[in-house]
This record gives sequence, C-alpha cells and structure tokens, in this order.
Amino acid sequence: MDVGHDIVRLQFQPIEGGHAVSGLQVDEYHVNESTIMSGSVSGMLLPLPKAYSLEQNYPNPFNPTTVIRYDVKQTGLVSVKVFDILGREVATLAYGTIPAGSYTVSWDATGQPSGIYLCRMEALGFSQTRKVILEHISKITALISY
Repeated sequence: MDVGHDIVRLQFQPIEGGHAVSGLQVDEYHVNESTIMSGSVSGMLLPLPKAYSLEQNYPNPFNPTTVIRYDVKQTGLVSVKVFDILGREVATLAYGTIPAGSYTVSWDATGQPSGIYLCRMEALGFSQTRKVILEHISKITALISY
C-alpha cells in the first residue's frame, strides 16, 4: 500500500476464480475526497455502479454460449442463476459475497434443450429477471444455409 498526501492507493492481485470487472481486470482502487471508490485500468477511472442491474444477455437468441453483464451497487451476497421455464434451476453463474462493481459471466448451455430460460439476479433486496433464448441450430439446417 502506498500512502500519499490525500490519496491511499491499494493494489490487488487477481486470484483464481476471481471476477472480471467490465471485461477488464481491475488492479487498483483509489479513494479520495471527490471519489468514494473507483477502479483504475490503464489510467482510466471506472466509477462504481450507482444501482444494481442485470443486463440482457448477448447474443440472444444464442447457441450454445451467451454473456451476461450485471452491476453490484455495494458489497454483499449476490446470486445470478438460470432457471428453465418450469422454474427449475439449471445453472448458477455467480454466488457469494461480491464487491461493488460491474461483472460479466458466461453461460455455456451445452446439454440444455432449446427453449426459453430465465436469468435471475438477487442482491440485498434487489431482484431482476431476464428472458434468454437458447436456440440450437441443427446440423442439417446449418448445412443448407451454407
């Protein structure tokens, strides 16, 4: 830890199983009077999210993997899970105490049938659900389209 006049700078090393922040690994946090807390990547400041949110997956429809972005307003217990249309849990994409920040997770739905799934995020009284569509392309259809 480096201590300057008005700035305390902490550097974090990535750990296996850690979270990606907005697709980039954040290696520093700066705390000063004008910024409560922000991340720094290559000299750019990344403000922390002001609200919880679960973004729509991309691509949608997808086959067989998709990316889901979510924002965590404050450190706490967060879960991001996928359910089938009957409400059965089919995947846990994130679960645990997660620091405030923006995150990206990938869901590999290999082995799941085509259909509509629900991706749900819950955190400290917040919950949001997004519809995701898994659409397997058969080999016959793929060959015909080429």
